Amino acid sequence: MKLFYNAPTSMAPYTRQEEIGHGSWGVVYKAVDRITGDIVAVKELADQAGIPKREVSLGRKITHRNVCRIYECFEEDNGSRCIAMEFCAGGNLQDLMRQSGPLSVDQCLSIAHEILNGIEAAHLQNIVHRDLKPANILLSAEGTPKVSDFGHARLFDAKASPESELVQGTLAYMAPEQLRGRECDGRADIFSFGVVLHELLSGTRPDSPASVQLPSTVPAYIKAVIQRCLHSDPSGRFASVSELRNALAGPRLMRPVRALTATLAFLLALTLSGGFLTWKYSAVVPNPAPAAPASRPPAVETKALPTVAVFVDGSIGDTLAEALVSDGRFQVVERAKLEKVLSEIRLNENTKVESATDQRAGQVAGAQYLMFGSARVSQGRIEIDARLVRTETSKVVAIESITGDAAQTKQLAAQLVARFRI
Repeated sequence: MKLFYNAPTSMAPYTRQEEIGHGSWGVVYKAVDRITGDIVAVKELADQAGIPKREVSLGRKITHRNVCRIYECFEEDNGSRCIAMEFCAGGNLQDLMRQSGPLSVDQCLSIAHEILNGIEAAHLQNIVHRDLKPANILLSAEGTPKVSDFGHARLFDAKASPESELVQGTLAYMAPEQLRGRECDGRADIFSFGVVLHELLSGTRPDSPASVQLPSTVPAYIKAVIQRCLHSDPSGRFASVSELRNALAGPRLMRPVRALTATLAFLLALTLSGGFLTWKYSAVVPNPAPAAPASRPPAVETKALPTVAVFVDGSIGDTLAEALVSDGRFQVVERAKLEKVLSEIRLNENTKVESATDQRAGQVAGAQYLMFGSARVSQGRIEIDARLVRTETSKVVAIESITGDAAQTKQLAAQLVARFRI
């Protein structure tokens, strides 16, 4: 491989200072903008790298604190092709792992969430990165992760080309469909993210859900999240970064705020009134006779609220779950807990029918009811459909639909939930 060993010390509008990285694609230098004095990174490409039109054009579409910014590309007098980009003084994630070894679970999750933010910023521009790995996650001087190197990136809806059929990327982090030269969407990045997260937590790289091995300090739900990321079939992975982020938040049981608030208010009032009565009585009668033991108030029988598992994709699912909780008549199984249960069922029971899988997940999660539904938006209007199904019998116990202004989605969801009678 021939690199530009005889490149001049000045690089177009930038003055080279020192080499900070190299690879098969070329060499990266720390450089100074001659006009502004800003520190930048300049990647000088190897001969076989070609003209970096795609890397620059796609990279420029994304502006986010967790994505390394690309400024421009230029060609020097000797023909060397270069890309000027944001300088990240903290090195990359691969170097950090080598120097520090496995990080704590909290540190790993903090880094993981910022990586997800960067990936999501690309996906919102219909860009799939296709080469996510620790070496391509740069760190700022403050330690902020920044996804970089969009040299293998593609648009989701890009037409097939001879180049797109070539296997490009890093094998250890590559999704199966990408390895076979097939078209990829954002779920290919989710596969790569699963490998990166596993490596962060354990120092090793898995190649399948079965090979996931994590330290005992890592919660079980994280293992389930990684296993789902590594599913060989893209349809078995998380459908979006948002869904994956929710799963990484961990299993939590959402409980009705209104009922809890009422209970606390009652206990507080009881405590305050009791204190007031004691003070008043002692002020009137300084030396009261010993009082007979107070009889306990009769026990109040409370009925457990029905638990609902919400199987509605996207943000409308979260909105309906919040509406159920706010209604005060239900408690809701958190989405992350459902994702954990679903992952385990798909891996261990090999259930083929999706509805059967959902029913089984509801049973394992302890839900008496399952909610299914959908939402359609058109010309500023939204139509929400939802139905409640009894978990044990699969019997539909309630079906509701509501239509209104899409800007009032939360209010519409609350009105729809209020109609449920079980």
